[in-house]
Amino acid sequence: MSHQSVLCVVNVQHNCAAHACDTQGQTSVYEEHERTTHMKPRTRHFVPEDIMLNMAQMHDAIHVQRFRIATNALDRDHAIMLGAKSKVEAQKQKQAKNAKPGQQSSKSTGLSSLARPVVTLST
Repeated sequence: MSHQSVLCVVNVQHNCAAHACDTQGQTSVYEEHERTTHMKPRTRHFVPEDIMLNMAQMHDAIHVQRFRIATNALDRDHAIMLGAKSKVEAQKQKQAKNAKPGQQSSKSTGLSSLARPVVTLST
């Protein structure tokens, strides 16, 4: 194959986490195209065909677009509301966990958890 027939270079990543790949192998270290006596660990991939195409910074992505998995569009307003609701609930849980016995809750004071100032003191 000639270098003129290459359309683009791609980067693939192996799914090592799912297959518990290890570094039990050894390979030689090369310096200035010469093999040295030094050795370094070599990754053993147990399911080598489980790879992902990394298109994060591809300049020539047009050549591999047909392999892309289509994603569903997000409803932006819904996503923002879910995120805000999650933050409010986390703050309420944190306040309930840290509340001292007999301390008034935000419901009894009429203040929302977002309206009260939070002060952090460092020692």
